Amino acid sequence: MKKYVLGIDIGTSSVKAICKSIESEVNVAIESYESCSVFGWWTAFKKVLLNFDLKNVIALGLTGQIGTYIINKEDVIHWSDSYGKEQLDEIMDKFNKEQFLKEIQMNHPRLISFPIPRLMYISSKYNFLESIMMPKEYIVQKLTGNCISDNCSWRGLYNFKEKKYSNLFMDYIGIKEEILPKIVNMEEKGGFVTRSASVETGLTEGVPVFIGCNDFYSALIGMGITKENQVFDLTGTSEHAGVIVKGMNSENALVCSPYLDKFVHYGVTASSGASLNFNKINFGEKDIDIHSCITKNPPIFLPYLNGERAPVWDCNASGVFFGLTDKTDKELLSYSVFEGVVFSIFSILKTIPSFKPVTVTVGGGAANNEVLNKLKAEIFSSDVLLLEQNQSSAFGAYMIAAVGIGIYTSLDEAVKINCIKKKIIKHDGQFSNLFMQRYEIYESMYPLLKDTFGKFRGIK
Repeated sequence: MKKYVLGIDIGTSSVKAICKSIESEVNVAIESYESCSVFGWWTAFKKVLLNFDLKNVIALGLTGQIGTYIINKEDVIHWSDSYGKEQLDEIMDKFNKEQFLKEIQMNHPRLISFPIPRLMYISSKYNFLESIMMPKEYIVQKLTGNCISDNCSWRGLYNFKEKKYSNLFMDYIGIKEEILPKIVNMEEKGGFVTRSASVETGLTEGVPVFIGCNDFYSALIGMGITKENQVFDLTGTSEHAGVIVKGMNSENALVCSPYLDKFVHYGVTASSGASLNFNKINFGEKDIDIHSCITKNPPIFLPYLNGERAPVWDCNASGVFFGLTDKTDKELLSYSVFEGVVFSIFSILKTIPSFKPVTVTVGGGAANNEVLNKLKAEIFSSDVLLLEQNQSSAFGAYMIAAVGIGIYTSLDEAVKINCIKKKIIKHDGQFSNLFMQRYEIYESMYPLLKDTFGKFRGIK
């Protein structure tokens, strides 16, 4: 009888699940949310389980979105909500780099979804706080009865050296540790499926539930990104791009945070997924001839449809087509969107001092998009590596649980066995000069439009 391990990602738009047998049989299922709420997450979680033979599941590993907070098991503040800007400004003025490095082993990024500014906002708005948790932790509690999380999901508030929430920042926020999840390591059990959860989900009572880590780190594991100097591009609603480094780098505005026994130095976009969806809705999904399009001088696209995080950190930024002519058609506009998304990733990578264009491993939902991958190879001047499995976060959750249950002795062994190369896209360099001329224009556009974006957003 085959035995299976489940890896499940409580993502931003859907639940993604991988069910893999010890014999390497892999099944994948995705279930979209009816609503981004506790009801929507739990309902989608139960629905995605219907795709698998649950009687033979021997372990379950979880991962999930961070920056989304559930207050008192009911109210939700989503990662994309704008609450916490004043609080972020306050802590960035109040505390210096040395204090952040000492307390949380990283610079605090200009992200309002990180725990300190968001918890400050929550504390100011709620007279009574019984619990604050993230979606993954809510699912763990529904399954096991335990409110448990991992240290990576609470980076920005967690002191990795002292192995606890930062006393300094917990005191500054003014909340009690008891209302937050208990922290354990990612490979530890969060508990076991209870009898009531078994009846509701179909999972066998007593199956161990492994806590895993945040969806970004889990995806890196699922992509085999565990070694120093590995460069990655994780596609999705937000797109993360960066490199694994040995030690902390605090010299630029990107994020550098503890990851396994090293650090991950990266930037994250706000609008990559939204831009690709905008492209699909407005210009269709027909094939794009890159070489034909670029020789026709297509428009240049700023992909800031939801504002932008790295490297400009501006929620007022907007999407822009520059260079429209009477010859501009849907194919050229579609090409421009693809190129603009890749330019936004390149603008992150080129900011990282240790970035060397050799090989970039691509994962996530858009990892199989041929146009994007060809553009990345040319614009990054590097080979692009694709893997057999691109549901990276769920795959990472599977590997963490498989290590926890003893199928593999370590994450390194799990990665070596499971992260199988599918394809390498080489760059040919034919239009390198043309791409770089276009990128220079792209890079110059935001500074010229920065003040105008603010004025535009301010129109009532």
